Amino acid sequence: MPKDDVFSQCTFVFEAGENLGFLAAKLGQALYDNKPAPLKILVACPPGLKAKTLTKLSAIPHKVEVLEVNGLCHDLPAHLPTPFFAYLPANAPYCPPYLENLEKADTQRPFVRPWIPPVSISDTEWARLVYMAFGWISTPALLQLPLGNQRSIDLRDLERVSQKNGFYLSYLTAPAGPPATPKTPGARPPKLTPRSKILALVPHYDCLDWLGQCLDSLVHQTRPPDAIAVLDDASPVSPMEIMRGFKGVTLLRAAENSGPYRMLQTVIDRTDFDGYMFQDADDWSVVDRLENLLAEAERVGAEWIGTQEFMYFEDSIHVLRYPLDLNSTPQASIRHPFCYPSSVISRDFLKRLGGFASGLKFSGDFELLTRAVWAGKVANLNEYGYFRRIRKNSLITSEATGLASLARREVDSQIEKRKAENLARVIKGGVPSLEPLKTAAPLSFEHLAGPPLIN
Repeated sequence: MPKDDVFSQCTFVFEAGENLGFLAAKLGQALYDNKPAPLKILVACPPGLKAKTLTKLSAIPHKVEVLEVNGLCHDLPAHLPTPFFAYLPANAPYCPPYLENLEKADTQRPFVRPWIPPVSISDTEWARLVYMAFGWISTPALLQLPLGNQRSIDLRDLERVSQKNGFYLSYLTAPAGPPATPKTPGARPPKLTPRSKILALVPHYDCLDWLGQCLDSLVHQTRPPDAIAVLDDASPVSPMEIMRGFKGVTLLRAAENSGPYRMLQTVIDRTDFDGYMFQDADDWSVVDRLENLLAEAERVGAEWIGTQEFMYFEDSIHVLRYPLDLNSTPQASIRHPFCYPSSVISRDFLKRLGGFASGLKFSGDFELLTRAVWAGKVANLNEYGYFRRIRKNSLITSEATGLASLARREVDSQIEKRKAENLARVIKGGVPSLEPLKTAAPLSFEHLAGPPLIN
């Protein structure tokens, strides 16, 4: 759809906060810096502040309507004449919203696209930005959901409300930077393409509160995985009850608790898919994540490819903008430039690497990355496709295994030592060591639900 047509189908809604000067500046950007302009601009102000808001915005054209709002769901729908609307909280920064490809959204399900400023950095750089609030794009139908009588709802609030009220939102991709430059196809046929057979793997341990949202984001992919499997790491309580709502998803329960990488490697060794899609059980994905990953993998010849990500903390959202080309990123700087659970890897590539370091209970993804950059094309998609939940007592936050724990530091020091040794070898014209740091025997699984994993 042409850009002019997209903007003519969208209403911009700006929340008025205490800083009306900031609001006026954002409205000026929307009206004058961005062509074409939206069909309608609406300013949602607190009750009793309409006159003050109008006075401050006296220089703004009549195209802007000021509305006193007690609750968005009650007061806003009657003032939205367009199929889509873009909502910007008072303390969120403005940029032209990305309205293209909204037709990807399933109109039968409420959807949200983050409204976030793009970050312009080189293909080998990365950045971490912290935001207190983000805007979002949706349809008026979203306001029919039980969002409560809230006067302001930012992107973080939408997720909280959906968790509280037991419904799932579909999220659409948002671009992380300027459009990617065209690439010349490589000489070798790509290992990952939109036609590849993909198994989505979800390691699970004590994540009952979030597993449903995780699986919902996978089963509703615009390009669905060919199979989905939850690998339960001998949790105290089995996720069987949640699995009843996802009949096509396989549930395998490990005979012992061993961490995600041993489970993953066991299942990968016993199946024969073209590629494997990863996702953590307490996270969720945009609905077009797999479609976009496979298309980009084919375009650039990547054998392992991830996305940019949002990290959801209790009081803020961290935006992680990763390098697009990890093979060209300076090796000494590679620590966390890749969101492993957002990624898809080809089976052929993983076999050449000897698989995961299945004997590690944590940091196995980092260990694999330090080997992978020497052996094949590793890339990141220039779009935000993954939402990572930062919560208490996860593998990266608990006292026993968290990023600051003694056990984690000891393992990471071994990985860093191997990484430094490989770099030194390559500098001297040698060959890096690609075998896994530590391996373990395959696990036994009990098949509890869903179809067998037969390719």
